[in-house]
Amino acid sequence: MNTLQLQHLAGPLRFAIGPHRLVLGRALSSDLLVADPAVSRRHADLRLDGDALLVRDLGSSNGTSLNGIRITEALARPNDVLAFGTVSFRVEAQAEPAAWDEQLLGGTDLRPLTDLLPTQGQDRKARTLARLLDVAADLSGPMPVARLCETVAELAFDQVDADRVVVLLGIEGGFPGPVAWRNRIGSTAPRVPRIIVQQALDDGVPVITESATEDDRLQSGSVHLEAVRSALCVPFQDGEGRTFGALYADTVQRTAPFDEDDARALQAFAGLAAAAIARTRFAADAARERELRTGYERFLAPEVAEQIASDGGALALAGARREVAIVFGDLRGFSPLAEQLTPEQAAAVLTSWFTIVSEVVFDQGGTLDKFIGDGFLAVWGAPLPRGDAADRALFAARAIREAVERLRENEGVVLRAGFGLSFGEVFAGNVGSERRLEYTVVGDPVNVAARLCEMAGASEILMTGALVARLTDRTHISEPEPVSLRGRSATVEVATDRNGAGKGG
Repeated sequence: MNTLQLQHLAGPLRFAIGPHRLVLGRALSSDLLVADPAVSRRHADLRLDGDALLVRDLGSSNGTSLNGIRITEALARPNDVLAFGTVSFRVEAQAEPAAWDEQLLGGTDLRPLTDLLPTQGQDRKARTLARLLDVAADLSGPMPVARLCETVAELAFDQVDADRVVVLLGIEGGFPGPVAWRNRIGSTAPRVPRIIVQQALDDGVPVITESATEDDRLQSGSVHLEAVRSALCVPFQDGEGRTFGALYADTVQRTAPFDEDDARALQAFAGLAAAAIARTRFAADAARERELRTGYERFLAPEVAEQIASDGGALALAGARREVAIVFGDLRGFSPLAEQLTPEQAAAVLTSWFTIVSEVVFDQGGTLDKFIGDGFLAVWGAPLPRGDAADRALFAARAIREAVERLRENEGVVLRAGFGLSFGEVFAGNVGSERRLEYTVVGDPVNVAARLCEMAGASEILMTGALVARLTDRTHISEPEPVSLRGRSATVEVATDRNGAGKGG
């Protein structure tokens, strides 16, 4: 019989679904445990229904969705995507029965693991297992990384017979430093021998030694200085196998070395801690990326904003020289028109105008630098370079001009716009004061585009020869001629777009 499985879209987690009703949730008693704060303790139940998966939400806080649509009960089929809160799984066909489905006999009683544990204090392994369940419950909810590390250090210190326990985390790829610790022989942060931690990080596997001072792998001044006897170090790894920290324990005064139970316990604590820290960091990174993207979308095309936000924004938005195409545009005759309109009507006209500008600029992958009165400044080629910057800038100016004409025809508003385009090297980056910074472009091409915009008549597009030289299609473009611009000693080669020039006169 075919079965179905759920495959986590962002990690290795996979669940096989059989004919029996299974509860998915964050509670330890769940049949399908998803330790994520977005998942409720009892989130949804699932079971096979023919060739489909019957999913029923159990009144979860963040809801259950099928292919992006929120559901209370629905049938999911292979290749559908189910989201429990913000945790998404793909439904996949599984030709072979799950291993547990083959082994379970009729009448087998499925009970929570906690019901099967030996009583507290019966033996050390039982206490360790019960403690691990407590840790899993503690770390399954939202928790700041600092508090999470303190919890791991405390629990490991209680469970492993160590003199010192240290949680170490790396910052931006650097060597990890202590963020939480417990010290039975002092009150200060223990000095952890770097060579032991480095070996665990390099190999990606736990390091255990019965006598560090005699271990040929671990000979260093810090090992002898700290008089480390037995040591255990387990690396933290994310879902892609990258190390980002470690859980370290050692003995200094205690003569007995760590045993296998100590190693297993510490490794189990480290695994839970690594998963919880990675999840917390992922949630923080996702929130930061959403915040960055929301801010960037004010002046960048959505796909550009998403790309920059996913990279953290630092590289693309750092100040740098860029070759860009620039478009200045503003309305002609708006001031006389505004005298005849109420403030509300004038605001509505500007809103219509700037909506046209924003949609066209973003549609062409440009950066909307700023609105200036009834004008705007848009850029192509910053913060991300574009090989077709000149073509896109001219296309945008033409599209805005045509849209303004349609606005006039459809709404009876007498509006026309003039445009100045240029191409050249500028400084692109954050400019301003300590109290207010704005991403903008600065340089001679910006000033030239502004002067051309001043010169342009209604519905006219003027552009520099430098921009014309980079167009792939120069149809309807006049030959550039030298023109004197206000405030400049040298002339500038200027061409006119004859495609629709003077339309609406």
